[in-house]
Amino acid sequence: MSQQPWALLLGAYLAIGPSSAHTTDQPVYYVPIVFVEAAHTVGPDGNVSSRTFWKSNLSGFNQGPGLGYTTYLAAYGPGVRVSSPGRGCYFPFELPALYGWPFENVSGGCVDGPASGPGFLVFSATRNMVFSAEISREIYRTCGDTLYGPYVAGQGRAQLPIYTSLFPAGSTATSGPVVQGAPHLFDAPGCFSSNQKYIRRINVTLFNAGDRPATFTISARHITLSNEVIFDESYALEAKEVRQLNDVPIPLIDAENYRDGDAGIRVWINITADQPFLSYASSVFENGEPGSLPFEVFPSRLAPQ
Repeated sequence: MSQQPWALLLGAYLAIGPSSAHTTDQPVYYVPIVFVEAAHTVGPDGNVSSRTFWKSNLSGFNQGPGLGYTTYLAAYGPGVRVSSPGRGCYFPFELPALYGWPFENVSGGCVDGPASGPGFLVFSATRNMVFSAEISREIYRTCGDTLYGPYVAGQGRAQLPIYTSLFPAGSTATSGPVVQGAPHLFDAPGCFSSNQKYIRRINVTLFNAGDRPATFTISARHITLSNEVIFDESYALEAKEVRQLNDVPIPLIDAENYRDGDAGIRVWINITADQPFLSYASSVFENGEPGSLPFEVFPSRLAPQ
């Protein structure tokens, strides 16, 4: 997710190289990776003065005992690839007990891309390792002729899902409840500011993990009172394709009849596919109240079997 080589600050506490401790029975993880430009500003001289990105991070911690190992297995998405050992990316990564490491972060990593939209990284690790993945809005600023970044802390950091298995073909995964906003607040002029409506752009990210093309079906129902389907669309994805559907047109239903307790309109989003798959939903809005997060992430889940 970074275009720069991973800074291998190994020193005395981190070594990278082959190890017999890496075995094939380790858990496999699937995590979204994002490096997408959201906006840029142009200075008085006509040159770009800053760029704003949605960017994901992946960190791991070895709870011990013993050494921990992490191995990248594959990466999917537009322009995504795992870097070669020529860039210092040797597998497995070896981490001593009670040490953590930012595997993919704002300073770089061993995954190039994605060129546009999100991707998925597949990796395995020993059972003493725990992981965290987040997405935040990062700002890169131009100083002189060089674009530096980020020179501010990531804004609106939210957790990304880390899946430990694929959803089986034919299963239904559910995200939500996803808040669409509170448009009915405009029915009380003088009481609410325009940015308190919080109308979201709803996005759904799909990963066809199968070896054949897949048909995905996305449907939405309101959180309460009715099982009526208010949105139902199908999408075709090629094998191993990752695609984010932006601004999914789920209708805003009558808020006066379906208010759900926090003045917002919320929906459950169901995703199914005829190949093994993964998915999650997210939402983005601009110009919220001061201190409000600019986006939310809603992992997809299966019911226990």
